[in-house]
Amino acid sequence: MDIPTESKCQDGNLCWAFNDLIKRDPENKKQELRKLAMLGCTEAMVYMGVMFVDGTDDEKARAPALFLKAAEHGDNMGMRNMGYCYALGLCVEKDKSKAVEWYRKAAEAGNAKAQCNLGVMYEYGNGVDVNMKEAVKWFRESASKGYSRGQTNYGIHLLNGTGVERDPAAAAEQFDLARTPRANYRLAKMYLEGVGVEKNITFGVTLLELSAAKGYAKAIFMLGTIFEIDHPEYSYDLYQRAAAKGNKDAADRLNGLGLSVPERTPRKVRMRLI
Repeated sequence: MDIPTESKCQDGNLCWAFNDLIKRDPENKKQELRKLAMLGCTEAMVYMGVMFVDGTDDEKARAPALFLKAAEHGDNMGMRNMGYCYALGLCVEKDKSKAVEWYRKAAEAGNAKAQCNLGVMYEYGNGVDVNMKEAVKWFRESASKGYSRGQTNYGIHLLNGTGVERDPAAAAEQFDLARTPRANYRLAKMYLEGVGVEKNITFGVTLLELSAAKGYAKAIFMLGTIFEIDHPEYSYDLYQRAAAKGNKDAADRLNGLGLSVPERTPRKVRMRLI
């Protein structure tokens, strides 16, 4: 979910007031945000809506109206947050078709995160028919704006040749730009195998370690397979960590080794402010 960090309001006084409020983070933020929202500051509407999503039942019910009001004033964060609410069923009844409609409005208004969201909807057929070319179109657009998830998703399609001509070298470039845990994992495999880049096992392992340090289960498991022969105890610990995150390959490997498989650690349910 988008949360504004600064105002671009044309009214200089409103812009200054919002930016000052965010920096100060006062206890009565909701009251001051409400005043700014009533004066037409769309960032205040969106910010307050995000706060309301995690608020009381009465506040939750009012959050969509704030996003909608901001969207009607052309705020693409308000548009994307409406899509996010419908996609997950936050404060509204889940409706993926409506989510697509709002993601599209935000995407066409230039919101890089919404462009990535829309690509995902096309990729998996959520609220719209599966269309890989359309998915790639929006991932590419999102990537061009520097959004790391868009870059990672675009890179995966370039690597696999789905919806676009296969181009491993271009995929490696996207992963290198993104440097998310998922991108580092993908790029690590490319260096380990010499696909799209010159083979470099040392660098590949370094990328895996970076990804694993951020908790990416696939990277943790792959590190385990690399170290199993020379450092079995370390390897088993990696398998345990990956299995606890729900990685099936790690659980199967532990079973094959006759070792106990840990219970999966429950994931914290939280709203992503991304």
